Amino acid sequence: MAKKTEPDLDPERNAEFRPLGRVQATAKQWRALKATMVLAPRIKPPADQRRSPHLARFRPAVPWFQRRGFCVGWTGAIVAATTLNTPENGTEDSPPARNPPIVLSPLFSYDISRMECLQEGIHLGNEDGSIVGCLIRGAGKMGKVLWSSDPAYGPGGPDDNNMEERHPNDNKPEQADLTEGLTHVCMGAMCESFDHGLEMNKAGFSLDMGSSIPQGFMNTDTNGRFTWSGKEVGGHSYQLVEHDETSDTALIGNNWPQWGIRQTGLPSQMQGYLNIAICSLTDLRAQFTPAKMRSGASEIGVISDVRGFSRPLIRLDFSKW
Repeated sequence: MAKKTEPDLDPERNAEFRPLGRVQATAKQWRALKATMVLAPRIKPPADQRRSPHLARFRPAVPWFQRRGFCVGWTGAIVAATTLNTPENGTEDSPPARNPPIVLSPLFSYDISRMECLQEGIHLGNEDGSIVGCLIRGAGKMGKVLWSSDPAYGPGGPDDNNMEERHPNDNKPEQADLTEGLTHVCMGAMCESFDHGLEMNKAGFSLDMGSSIPQGFMNTDTNGRFTWSGKEVGGHSYQLVEHDETSDTALIGNNWPQWGIRQTGLPSQMQGYLNIAICSLTDLRAQFTPAKMRSGASEIGVISDVRGFSRPLIRLDFSKW
């Protein structure tokens, strides 16, 4: 009998392997969590504003990939960094607020989201995964740390390809990280509907989206597009970077290898892919129906500021709403 060949689970060699990791809370857990979460303000955009600002240029081009089910940590770190790299009083032609851009640690974000789950009485076990709402809530208590200074990456730093493979679930960050995090506490909140999320995106904030995804999400075509079609494959956290209602398009940020719009001039590790892809806004909306939002099957979070860094396009202290 021929020897069974094990699948290659290294995402840098096998683009078919896609680590997920967003966990849905039970109905009881979600009700308890939602009751204590801060809701983002409602910002009524002008009647003729049918798109968000062009925020993609403020998303840091991170030359590393998600390798395990830590998507909640990856997206939470990049959403916060996008806010920080968006200039105060920016215009359509404004360059990023910082050059080089701020890059935050996805492992620290993942760890604090799991710590917050435990504090909420949500035990996720040994499997990878976390909840977007717990990430937003945890970042409001424990903050963020810079990728370059996170000791979780070991002696190889962020370039160490084994950083995630050896990282334990329910890891407690080192005290130095926890102390640094308190200097970068986040102002974050949840959106109560898809339209609420679009209001925040039009106001200048990218969104932390959590939902189930289908097979069509797993790969992008030569034009950097994907579809919301096919069999459901699991829960995932990803970033809504921009949207345009007139063209019915959404730009989605997601750090998988060989995924997204192709572009030259990127760091070599990104393999020519921007990690931002295009999909139908209508199809994205279908993942965030009122019923799914009420039950916790889908979540939308937003981070308006991170203490200790430059201010974003619009500064909102959600705690006062």
